[in-house]
Amino acid sequence: MSQSIVPVEIPQYCRFDSKKRNGILFNVRIANLKFTFFRLDFLRNNINNIW
Repeated sequence: MSQSIVPVEIPQYCRFDSKKRNGILFNVRIANLKFTFFRLDFLRNNINNIW
């Protein structure tokens, strides 16, 4: 019994602009993990521009 081929939808991801230094609040590195914290208003403006 053959099965039909079903196309798979590839999700589109939001791409943010490159990191701007004035938007970064601070960076933390713990072992091999690096966390970058941004100001909330900086991200909110970028998300609104995308949508």
